[in-house]
Amino acid sequence: MLEALIILFSVGLLLLIMSFFMHNRLSELEKDVEQMNVNHAQEVYMMKNKLRIIEEELLSDSLQYDQLSRKPVEKSKTDKSKRYGEPNIVQKVKQLNKEGFNVSEIEEKTGLAESDVKIIIQQQENNHSFG
Repeated sequence: MLEALIILFSVGLLLLIMSFFMHNRLSELEKDVEQMNVNHAQEVYMMKNKLRIIEEELLSDSLQYDQLSRKPVEKSKTDKSKRYGEPNIVQKVKQLNKEGFNVSEIEEKTGLAESDVKIIIQQQENNHSFG
């Protein structure tokens, strides 16, 4: 009986000592989960910014009605972008491009992706309207 207790105690002590030198896989898993949380938070932030921009565009580009008569307001025939109903964000990108801002600066100011900015600038250079 005493021999069994000594063996169990020595095995327990040996396992305890080995546990200090073993590689902890749980810490790697915790780091991975933390990194995923950070990535998720960044993606949510970017999506909220894009959603805010889209909401602003939808609110500002909805049909404009005269408050008293409830008739659509006539749009200027001279302004090509207004005539074709380009969203404000597209007009803003074109204006920033005319003012000499580069693609990355326009991307920062508008919150659009680089590819979207390049497409809008290419349309502007080819004299195409958004639509």
